[in-house]
Amino acid sequence: MNTDKLKFLKLGGQYKVKSFARLMEEYGSDNSSGMPNVICGFNKQMKKLCDQKITIQDTFYKNEDKFYQIKEARYCWNSQMLELHLSTLIYRRRHG
Repeated sequence: MNTDKLKFLKLGGQYKVKSFARLMEEYGSDNSSGMPNVICGFNKQMKKLCDQKITIQDTFYKNEDKFYQIKEARYCWNSQMLELHLSTLIYRRRHG
């Protein structure tokens, strides 16, 4: 699994989940469930959080520190699923 394009997110940071339409446009369908084809997968429970703010609670089993648990729901989350603030993108580009 190539995670090079995933961004590091701040624990405790709040981010907005992208709209379902945007996720489908950017990543296409996984063809088996009709959900976006993102790293970690996407499901119906995650779809309910589209367009809502979530809080990064912890890294997901310490897996490269690019997968996250959120306060509002279970499952594996990553930066592909979230709208990132410009300041986050600039900081992450400069610092790794």
